[in-house]
Amino acid sequence: MSIKYIIHHGIKPATLARELEVLRHALNLAVREWEWLERSPFEKVKIDKVDNKIERWLSPEEEERLIQSSLPWLKEIIAFALNTGARQGEILSLKWSEISLQRGTVTFLKTKNKEKRTRSP
Repeated sequence: MSIKYIIHHGIKPATLARELEVLRHALNLAVREWEWLERSPFEKVKIDKVDNKIERWLSPEEEERLIQSSLPWLKEIIAFALNTGARQGEILSLKWSEISLQRGTVTFLKTKNKEKRTRSP
């Protein structure tokens, strides 16, 4: 695959990085396991990690539609999630000791990235 091909076909960096990792793995197998090659051409090639995450926020109109179209018992939970940015697991693992009604804050201790986070809903 040439650079011209990549540019012309609009291959995304994450796709290219994934394909290069597969190729690197195959060549490493050819060297280490099958002994078909003495050295891998990828031996000193560094493939950078590609951050392809997309951040998208709901518009106020989308938030309102989401809440209004939800089951009645879910409306406040969804509003809480939208106002705090908390994930489902973070909300479900909350304990009363992590909620301060006086300060109006919630401290999430069990987060996905293992970092404590305090929010004011």
